[in-house]
Amino acid sequence: MGLILFVTFLALINIIVVKYTSNTKMMLVTSGFVIMFLIAPITWFVTLVSLGISTGSGIAGGVAGMMFGFITFLNGMYYVFRGALTRQQRENT
Repeated sequence: MGLILFVTFLALINIIVVKYTSNTKMMLVTSGFVIMFLIAPITWFVTLVSLGISTGSGIAGGVAGMMFGFITFLNGMYYVFRGALTRQQRENT
């Protein structure tokens, strides 16, 4: 169940980032840093606490939280690199 919620969470993050920051270089880099340094630790702690309290799994909850946080961090790194490789578009004025 937790994996399904996590995949849905990642899909929502990706949809929001693509919808609002599709081709602007600075917005892709900024959203990548927000995902890496704000959302990844939140994902890690929420997973750690929810698995630790609900199942009492201890180490397994920590490993699952670390894995989910690391996958979210890699998702943010993808957007940083994508933003770094995107050409700056000219404004139509």
